[in-house]
Amino acid sequence: PNNTVMSYFENTTGNDDYTIKFKNLKTNELLADSLIKPSSILWINDSIIIYTLQEEKTNRPYKVLKHKLNDNQLNDELIFHEMDELYNLSVSKSKSKEYVFISSSSSNTSEQYFIKMNDTALALNLFYPRELNHEYYITHVNDKFYVLTNHKAPNKRLVVVDTADYAMKKWKEVVPHNNEVFINNFELFDNHIVIHEKEDAQPRLRVINLTTQKDHIIKFKEDIYSVSIGYNRDFNTDTLQFSYSSFLTPNTIYNYNMETQEKIIVKRRKWKENKYSPFKVERIWATAKDGKKIPITLFY
Repeated sequence: PNNTVMSYFENTTGNDDYTIKFKNLKTNELLADSLIKPSSILWINDSIIIYTLQEEKTNRPYKVLKHKLNDNQLNDELIFHEMDELYNLSVSKSKSKEYVFISSSSSNTSEQYFIKMNDTALALNLFYPRELNHEYYITHVNDKFYVLTNHKAPNKRLVVVDTADYAMKKWKEVVPHNNEVFINNFELFDNHIVIHEKEDAQPRLRVINLTTQKDHIIKFKEDIYSVSIGYNRDFNTDTLQFSYSSFLTPNTIYNYNMETQEKIIVKRRKWKENKYSPFKVERIWATAKDGKKIPITLFY
């Protein structure tokens, strides 16, 4: 956090056994401190770290521990232990930098805990207990938790709830379930939400203004393309970074003003000149025996 000490993962064997080491960026010296068999790390402040520890035999991230810089790893404090072998742990921090989230997830079920960053005791709070086939993901803005959930919503829905009272019965719809539109994920800003969704096999980005509740789809000249949310570290901003590409357009990184709807190219991968300009792209649909429609993209 103070940009004095850098942590990095080191691997000298080529397998999944890593060591986290620390380097003082002012003196250019390595610290004697290190962490064995971690899978993820998160700085709480200048000297406190929480990280996930891998199980010895399976390399499953199964414990979350608190580490004090320059202390022996054997003294680390256990925060959470996932006993079920089907579940893996991960740690993350909200963009608001007010909460830490611990996620325990299997292939079809998830459960999340949160810790307030200003809580020196790092007390663990369960958001919602795990239920088989219920997957959810939470993040934070102001005094609200935003939750992407598939509870009674196979295509997922986005809900919001107060941080002080987050029981499921208090969840309120932000983006309701839609049988025709699948929500992949979302990005939260102080005044906007960006939804990465898909309809008729076509991904797209929807921007919602939290003040006006108005929304719009980011438009492109092409009808068939790939688009995804990029790296958006800043929280208090109207600028969204996203990645765009198609059969006819090389991968391009854009900065997008969510208020003015202006796009600015940040970086574009170079192709040979006119490499694909003679070609066309078309999407057709085939009908399966059960009546389901199957998308087919033609490039010719």
